Amino acid sequence: MVEFTHRDTSEGSKAAKSRGKKLRKTIEKFDLDGLWNFKTDPENLGELYREDVRASHKEKVEFFRDNFDFSSWDKILVPSHWQREGYNFNGTAWYAKNFEYTTAEGVAKLCFSGVDYFCDVWLNGYYLGSHEGFFAPFSYDVTDKLQDGENIILIKVGAPNEFTHYLYKGFDKKYIKGALEHWDANDRSLNPGGIWNSVYIEEYPDIYVAGIKVESYFPDGYKSALISVTVEIDNNFHKPIQAELEIMFSPDNFDGGSFVFAEKPIITPGNNNLKFMYKLEDPKLWWTWDTGEPNLYAVLAEITAVGFTHKYSVITGLREIRREKGWETYLNGRRIFYKGGNYLSDQLLSNMDAKKYETDIVLAKQANFNMLRPFCVVEKREFYELCDHMGIMVYQDFPMQWSMSNSSELVRLALPQAAQMINMLSNHPSVVIWCFGSEPGKRNFEKLGAALTAEAERLDKTRIVQQANSWEKQWDFKWAIEKYDWRVDNHFYPGWYHKEWSDITDINKMNPEFFDFVTEFGAQALPCRESMDAIFGGAMWPPDWVEYEKRCFQKDEQLHWIGEPQDIDSFIEKSQAHQAFVLKYIVEFLRMRKFTYCNGALMFLYNDCRPVITWSVIDYYRRPKAGYYALKDAFAQILVMMEYPREADYAANKGFKLYIANDTDQELDGLIIKYKIKDKQNRPLCDGELGASVAADGLFVSEENIVIIDANTCTVELELYRNNELLSINKYER
Repeated sequence: MVEFTHRDTSEGSKAAKSRGKKLRKTIEKFDLDGLWNFKTDPENLGELYREDVRASHKEKVEFFRDNFDFSSWDKILVPSHWQREGYNFNGTAWYAKNFEYTTAEGVAKLCFSGVDYFCDVWLNGYYLGSHEGFFAPFSYDVTDKLQDGENIILIKVGAPNEFTHYLYKGFDKKYIKGALEHWDANDRSLNPGGIWNSVYIEEYPDIYVAGIKVESYFPDGYKSALISVTVEIDNNFHKPIQAELEIMFSPDNFDGGSFVFAEKPIITPGNNNLKFMYKLEDPKLWWTWDTGEPNLYAVLAEITAVGFTHKYSVITGLREIRREKGWETYLNGRRIFYKGGNYLSDQLLSNMDAKKYETDIVLAKQANFNMLRPFCVVEKREFYELCDHMGIMVYQDFPMQWSMSNSSELVRLALPQAAQMINMLSNHPSVVIWCFGSEPGKRNFEKLGAALTAEAERLDKTRIVQQANSWEKQWDFKWAIEKYDWRVDNHFYPGWYHKEWSDITDINKMNPEFFDFVTEFGAQALPCRESMDAIFGGAMWPPDWVEYEKRCFQKDEQLHWIGEPQDIDSFIEKSQAHQAFVLKYIVEFLRMRKFTYCNGALMFLYNDCRPVITWSVIDYYRRPKAGYYALKDAFAQILVMMEYPREADYAANKGFKLYIANDTDQELDGLIIKYKIKDKQNRPLCDGELGASVAADGLFVSEENIVIIDANTCTVELELYRNNELLSINKYER
């Protein structure tokens, strides 16, 4: 939020009057969203000069000239990806807009909230600059380029596609677009392009607050906090200015008092970054929803100088995230277990708004997630604001998916974009992890990933920095740990890709060190019939496997686990049942190893970003699958469990231990576990109970095998009670 006021007695006022500028009393934001002129330029001719081309092409060049006539161009909505407006095109396109403007005293900036991917900008025939990258906001000072009356803005946007759905190519990728372009859960023939977020002109006084960065430290425990506040101030006068600066911390979503600090800095000409340290007593800390309250502060910086008062504020939270051995992680001193999923809202981010993000995050919270991983994407601002307010941690990927070019050129291009991501998200307490590579391969890990990790560690000391995540055979984990202090951040897919296994229980044969933090696992499942009809337009049965595979479906894996489908309804039911079983099994397997071998589980995939068939538990139309409800149960705060029996265990009369995972901050004593064993006709075979207690944030494991199954066993039912209150139920079916 920005705001300024003006008093008519200042030196700045006199300077403005001498320039003949109008004095505005409050800040102005001039919205440029709406209809623009639009033209595709497949041959990329628009920026050429007439002398550069043959006579037959002279009318296709010099779009940037003052008198160029755009009236015959198409009309397109901004903000929006051009694919959303019906242009199934990749390459170069142009946007133009005429607008009336009244110039004023102070500084005017032309601001872009997001353009995908390359962008060049002209205003009134003047070239302003070039930008690369889809997610970062950027701006240009246009104070001397704007004119009273009519103005013309021209924008060239480039969004080439590095590969298509039918041509797999990835090793030479140089565009930092992550899962928006190259992923097995999106439309690979689609590479989003266009002015996908808002465009506006914002006016400031000649001296103003341009930004605030807040970092919190807790050297003496959590009864007080040391707060580092960096205030960015721009001084457009040509001499140092004495200023008064007031910094205020006020509760945003809780009741409490404010803290006010006063400074009298001298602001030198140009850009200034002033850092101050303050101590806050009894701060309200930011917690995840399952560990406490996500308390937030409004931090306001108000500068008064040469007759101007300008205000700038941000919403942030005070918290400490600390990783120790492996993925042993503490939030404000309390050890946490990550529970969540991988997330990309929409391949066309312009489809998203605050209401849609809220729907997604509420569903995640209801499924007992405490973390979302934006999968190789930087989402819109609203996503991070909602995670802050709703207490959901964010594992933030840098947008690099699979192998990229290993050129030094890409290192040079990627470093500033990584800095942009870190700076734009720095005030969001929900963001706790930076990661620089999703299954990147060894060559990217050692060069590109290492460079980006070093840059992130230089810029941000308050978050966990992870060099990459991987699947278990991509590189030698021991080598990466010893050479790079890499922490095991593993992907594996029992019940889907591991077809060589006899069944999913072969997961027990894996090296337990692979389970330190598992950030991908899952299985595909068809959406419900209503969604399938929307995806295929009614042509979903009998299946045309080519059309299914175009929509990300993996036929061989699916049929291996569920067999040949007989009809569409059983196909949907069996695929969803298998996915639900896989998710339940793996989550419980990992929670039975809580804080011994495992510190977290992020399933793949939370939702679909296009109308496709993937590993998601919520389809593109936000309709949950059976796997969503299986996750909700398996991620419960208090969960009673047993190991899932293999078929051979029934004939062997095998016994099983009982487990209780407690993710609350309360010790639970006086617990009673009741179990019932039933046959195929649902008749009881035997039952029993066991007393137990479990520490806060702890895990109970029975000392002996309690549940004994035999060849007649079909179902085992578990119930957990405390003072006759039912805390948890679970069920295991043959």
